[in-house]
Amino acid sequence: MDFYIIQFIKSLILPPGNIFFLLLITIFVFKSSTHYARLLLICSCTLFYIMSTPLVATALIDSLEDYPAVSQDNIENSNAQAIVILGGGRERDAAEFGKDIVSLGTFERLRYGAYLHSKTNLPILVTGGFINPEDTPEGLLMAQSLEQDFKISARWQENRSRNTAENAIYTREMLKTENIDKIFLVTKAWHLSRAVSIFEQQGFTVIPAPTGFSGFNPNQSGLSFYDFMPAGYAIQTSAHAIHELFGRAWYFIRY
Repeated sequence: MDFYIIQFIKSLILPPGNIFFLLLITIFVFKSSTHYARLLLICSCTLFYIMSTPLVATALIDSLEDYPAVSQDNIENSNAQAIVILGGGRERDAAEFGKDIVSLGTFERLRYGAYLHSKTNLPILVTGGFINPEDTPEGLLMAQSLEQDFKISARWQENRSRNTAENAIYTREMLKTENIDKIFLVTKAWHLSRAVSIFEQQGFTVIPAPTGFSGFNPNQSGLSFYDFMPAGYAIQTSAHAIHELFGRAWYFIRY
């Protein structure tokens, strides 16, 4: 039940749910005060434009990408003992496969983990559980994808975790018995700062290994007309950024 309550609250805070919620309030307020209704409508439209603008969305996500890509020299001379890949979601009942598969975000992490493995030959741990008891654990889906798509076997599967904190706790339980303390930690670039913090709290020495950068491209010069035009993907990027900002605040309080 707690999971569904959290998801409902998220839907009210994150775009486009927060905009829809403001519009609903506007409708109820209109009967008693057209002045405040107009203000709410202006706020709703302004918020919608801001959150759907590529420039703003990219700036938000860029502010969260605290770690640069790992250099080749650091990969080769890291002295790491393992590669830990965090799950990033699943595609339920994918029509073309007839079963659950890893999401594109998770596949992106697996691809980079496989790349690190090819450079270091380090063993891989995949971590991700399930919310619904009938779901296949995400860790198992990740291990299957590694095997099928990259011909790499995950040495460890962590299949119980439901969030980043549990990723760290259960991973520590598994690797402590093998005296593994220094790891490459693979996840989305904007999610990595929170993940590094919680894994370090569990006693790991972490080498941040970000992938899937969504912030500003340093090779791109200047702004274009399209940076100010609303775009569907920008809404999603803004939602990821706001979700992560709230996630960091909650982890600061909770952990």
